Amino acid sequence: MGFFYPAMERAEGTEPEAEQAKSGAPATPAAATAPVLTWQEAEQRDFAGYPLEAAAAEPEWGAQADWNGASQAMAGEAIQASLAVPQPHDPVALEQFRILRTRVLEALGARQLRALLVTSPGAGDGKTTVAAQLAMQCSSLHQGRVLLVDADLRRAGLSELVRPRPMAGLAQCLKGDHNFETLVQKIDPWLSVLPTASVHADATELLSSQRMVELLDQSRAQYDLVILDSAPVGPVVDSRVLARLTGAALLVVRAGVTPADEVGKAAAMLRPGLIGTVLNGARLPRFNKYHYAYTPVVAAGSGARP
Repeated sequence: MGFFYPAMERAEGTEPEAEQAKSGAPATPAAATAPVLTWQEAEQRDFAGYPLEAAAAEPEWGAQADWNGASQAMAGEAIQASLAVPQPHDPVALEQFRILRTRVLEALGARQLRALLVTSPGAGDGKTTVAAQLAMQCSSLHQGRVLLVDADLRRAGLSELVRPRPMAGLAQCLKGDHNFETLVQKIDPWLSVLPTASVHADATELLSSQRMVELLDQSRAQYDLVILDSAPVGPVVDSRVLARLTGAALLVVRAGVTPADEVGKAAAMLRPGLIGTVLNGARLPRFNKYHYAYTPVVAAGSGARP
């Protein structure tokens, strides 16, 4: 579905040679489809091994004929909204988010997954900002539709950034009060948000329900990538439940704030689905100047350890 996953298939070399010969297309050199292996390559190439600049050549919205009927109906009913996420003005920070995008999509492609949980050991680590920025960076490729879900039913921090403020959200959907399609708010043609209107004491029961399983299945069917911003994994069990449902988790920790022992405990709770760790707020020296606001240092991969 969409363009994320055909690109991943090209990266893995799964296209049969017979199909290439039938189409008359020249064989793709192995070097062009090799996965990203180094940080230098990650800065220049996307998850399929192609130059990042290639995304700018994608046709504008309206030129794609990739939608099925269900997706068209969903988009027609979605509420137009905006997402007030603080933007990194430092080019170093922006480049780190692009590297994060590349590493995450590469890891998800290797596991053939479409959903990702973003969490942290505790409050204040910056997981919501990282989840929102990651969703925006992925949608900016214009290669697939992204759904950002506020699955933190205990704080609903992501939904505070949505304008207009939602009156209903994920919890009402899980309770059966609203349909999924009527709650999704479309930010632009490539990015949509499923908010959470308020906090809920029965968060664990709602997220562990069969309705949550069905909602994730529906989301995967209508979107190319689903990113969930969830509660911290340390204090409550919510994120451990969602990690099992998504199959992939990204752990966000804050430099100089998150205790090392808490990082280790959180990572253990998320395995085997932990695909990587983001060190948020790290100081990166450059030109005798420190850059640290919303700057993630990325360590993502199936073998990554915090």
